[in-house]
Amino acid sequence: LMRNGRHPDNSFGDSPKYNFNDVALKTGGTYQIFARNFIQVNGMYMTRAPFIQNAFISPRTRADVLPKMVSEKIVSGEASYLMRYPFLNLRFTVFHTIFDDQSEVNSFYHDDYKTYVNYVLTGVSKTHQGIEFGTEVKITSTLSIQAVAALGNYRYTNRPLATICYDNGSKPDTIERVFIKNFYVPGTPQTATSLGLRYAGPRYLYINLNANYFDRSYMDFNPERRTSAAIANLGPGDPLIAVITQQEKLPDAFTLDASIGKSWRWGEYFLSLNFSVSNILDNKKVITTGFEQMRFDFTTKDIAKFPPKYYYGYGRNFFLNLGFRF
Repeated sequence: LMRNGRHPDNSFGDSPKYNFNDVALKTGGTYQIFARNFIQVNGMYMTRAPFIQNAFISPRTRADVLPKMVSEKIVSGEASYLMRYPFLNLRFTVFHTIFDDQSEVNSFYHDDYKTYVNYVLTGVSKTHQGIEFGTEVKITSTLSIQAVAALGNYRYTNRPLATICYDNGSKPDTIERVFIKNFYVPGTPQTATSLGLRYAGPRYLYINLNANYFDRSYMDFNPERRTSAAIANLGPGDPLIAVITQQEKLPDAFTLDASIGKSWRWGEYFLSLNFSVSNILDNKKVITTGFEQMRFDFTTKDIAKFPPKYYYGYGRNFFLNLGFRF
């Protein structure tokens, strides 16, 4: 919509068109071992074009795209064991997913280069693997216990290249290696469990009580702190190297939730009322996620100069829902 003075020939009008021929293949099957016991296997291979936010280096100033813009490759497989009885439902799953050729674009002020830059990671590889378990056991005709658990291992599996593009175009692009192999994928707990008690009474009355536990969540990291430049002039064994490069683990968390509801039926019409309380214990120290600032002082190497940011979950929450179905 507007020509940029720094990039007059590459900032106005439509950008070039980019086409991707992607594929998606899925397969799966279920085998009955014996009555009410099954094995289920699923597999997938797909390619996916880069998301638009990770395709253009600096869409607000010019139409340049990634130095290596290729489709992401995803290979995934899972196997499950299922039991289905009147008094017991159970599912146990193992899974493994591999991501290759992902890209990430961040824009920030670079303290070493003294200018605003676009930081482009290409050829990023990750793996998601783990186990999941879920079961429901009926104690009586109205009372049941529910339990779910997920234990994952979500990590970066390579050391991708970073291309640093000066936003003002004053210097050529710089390429550096980012040492993030075996770093944890941020944004999700890698351990999550929940234990619940459910009462399903007569006349559409129900009560739920759930205890939840989360652990092994990790901070979203600044890739610049995992480069050779970040630890330059530090001797081998210097404890500051670990301070700069280690990925922070967020504290574990426990919450308790409850809900009660009832429905009324008049012919074809339903009226439902539900009241629920989340985080009954009013735990205000639950850190849901966090991120390191992209700025880093390469001279003093003091990570406290630009401290990380944390997001906290809500305390006690109340919800009242009224629904009418016709």
